[in-house]
Amino acid sequence: MKLLKRVSVRIFNFAMAGVEYLLKWREPRVLKSYNEMIDAFTLRDINNILIVSDQNVYKYGLTKIIEEELEKNDIDYSLFLDVTPNPTFKNVYNGVEVYKKNHCNGIIAVGGGSVMDCAKLIGVISTNGGTIEKYKGLFKVRHNMPKMVAFPTTSGTGSETTIAAVVRNETTGEKFPVESMRCVPRFAYLEPRLLLNLPPQVYATTGMDALTHAIEAYLNFDTTKKTRKYALDAILLIHNNLVLGYNNKDDLDAKSNMLYASFLAGKAFTRSMVGNVHAIAHAIGGKYNLPHGYLNAIILPYVLDLYKFKAKKKMSKIANLIGVGLPNQSELKNAESLILYIRDLNKTFNLPEKIKEIKDEDISFLAKKSYKEAVPLYPCPVLFDENDFRKIYKSIQGE
Repeated sequence: MKLLKRVSVRIFNFAMAGVEYLLKWREPRVLKSYNEMIDAFTLRDINNILIVSDQNVYKYGLTKIIEEELEKNDIDYSLFLDVTPNPTFKNVYNGVEVYKKNHCNGIIAVGGGSVMDCAKLIGVISTNGGTIEKYKGLFKVRHNMPKMVAFPTTSGTGSETTIAAVVRNETTGEKFPVESMRCVPRFAYLEPRLLLNLPPQVYATTGMDALTHAIEAYLNFDTTKKTRKYALDAILLIHNNLVLGYNNKDDLDAKSNMLYASFLAGKAFTRSMVGNVHAIAHAIGGKYNLPHGYLNAIILPYVLDLYKFKAKKKMSKIANLIGVGLPNQSELKNAESLILYIRDLNKTFNLPEKIKEIKDEDISFLAKKSYKEAVPLYPCPVLFDENDFRKIYKSIQGE
């Protein structure tokens, strides 16, 4: 990136950091019991809930506990299960229709990031009206969405605590990020039993998504003492629990710790942003409809390899924290050890090193998308221009 452009981006980054410092950041209240959830509804006269989920979550019976609690307390509910991976505009508008038709006044989201994002935007459109395009970008949502309880069923997205919701325009393939304090769910319920039937591959890739959130948030320029602590705590929890839970699907302690790690990573990146890994993953996911955590896991070591000279001090600190670095090694060597550790994790989870779906003729388009998302918004340790993104796409492209 040319010097003048780099300077202007950094000025924007520091200005955004100043604005963010003045904002009142919302966080969901973590519910400790189902009685707390019922009280949260009844005390606010919320008596008709839209449960947003997907067919797989429903098939595994993960909404059943929640349905039984609502029935036991005479709270009406409707089910909306039409959420696809990489949720679409159509998913959101169909959900709004069900919400209004059944006169709902509250939302429960049960699922991974796709369900959470869809549920948030169902809430946004239900109370704000208009189209999704109207709210693309930062802080354009004017009215609070309905009170929402988020039940994550994966250990990675952190969407239960973030200001962001991302949906895909199924016609163009473009991903639309909507970011607003009003997109933060009012409540979160971290229920580890919901992860017990999660396929090991999904558990692993969503866990790698959480690791990516934490690492990108920690390495970015726009951090605070709080977000750095959230990120490092999340990284350590993931290191100690991700493989354990992958190898033993019934390990409730590991699943509980991963849910909390994802929650912490979500709090970190909500304030400190993600980075170039996500800019690339969003473009690929939108174009080829591939799972987000899966993409982040593959892309992360490639981007860190380009960061290691500028961000070696922070990367070394992460490496030492999780025990893959050595105090008497150089910071650069420890940074390289961190990258190797992530590559080894991907091998443990049988993830490929390349993304075979990327086509030569799409690379310029994808690079433009990534650049447009990342610059100037993401305060990454290394700023990429379109040519840099093209080089990364070439490096991760499969045979």
